[in-house]
Amino acid sequence: MINIDIREIDHSKVKISIQDNSKGIPEEQLNRVFDPASTGLGLAIAKSIVSLHGGEIKLTSKYQQFTCVEITLPGRFNSLNHPSDRR
Repeated sequence: MINIDIREIDHSKVKISIQDNSKGIPEEQLNRVFDPASTGLGLAIAKSIVSLHGGEIKLTSKYQQFTCVEITLPGRFNSLNHPSDRR
């Protein structure tokens, strides 16, 4: 199962959390997940894009339980409204 949560923080940031109940990542590998030579280019590219937008990305994982990626970006929550919500 994948859970996605989007919320506003301090009226100035948006936090996006994506969590799954996968096998997780062993603790000894967590400090290398953003290294392109370790886990591939995906997370390294994601970190670069988030940084270029003035944000942060972090990953937490509990082996055999879950992995969670949290992305925090500057911005207001109301800018994320679905186009059909605008009138």
